[in-house]
Amino acid sequence: EGVFEVKATNGDTHIGGVDLTQAIVNYLGEEFKRCEGIDLSAHPEAISRMTEAAEQAKCDLSSQAEVSIDLPYLVPGPPPKHLNCTLSRSHFEKLTASIRQSIVKCCERVLYDSGLIPEQIDNVVLVGAATRTPSIISMARKIFGKEPLRSLDPIETVALGAALNAEVLAGKLEDLLLLDVTPLSVGIMTKG
Repeated sequence: EGVFEVKATNGDTHIGGVDLTQAIVNYLGEEFKRCEGIDLSAHPEAISRMTEAAEQAKCDLSSQAEVSIDLPYLVPGPPPKHLNCTLSRSHFEKLTASIRQSIVKCCERVLYDSGLIPEQIDNVVLVGAATRTPSIISMARKIFGKEPLRSLDPIETVALGAALNAEVLAGKLEDLLLLDVTPLSVGIMTKG
């Protein structure tokens, strides 16, 4: 009836899609060093190209079981050095296991803080582009015991929620009430 009460909030603002991409970049750098004996940390252009290729590979692995990463002339010669490798979804999931484990801990903590159990939750909405990753979807399904809503765009959902909250705060939308919680401890220190 227009009233939304936040029961609990939790998360790690230092985890996102960029971390999944960085895991691939690190892997590519290690593979290149293993094959060519060159540490790419001194080659910013190569790192930039690898990051772009890793982002594309991450997106492609959401719908494909395996991707090829081909970066010709990654390091100028003579002779020029190229990077060619294949990355499977299962290997990507191994590379990002610690990131997913951090997300699991956040989900478990928010359930604990809210006093709810998964059976009391009607729907799970995934937000943020990284939630398109099959392993994230599978993880949410396992934690909450239900299929996350896939009919909502994970990026538009964030924008819509922020826009509605802004309308409420600006006083332009009066039939909606958000009862929020403070996600961090707040206090003051006094002398003596």
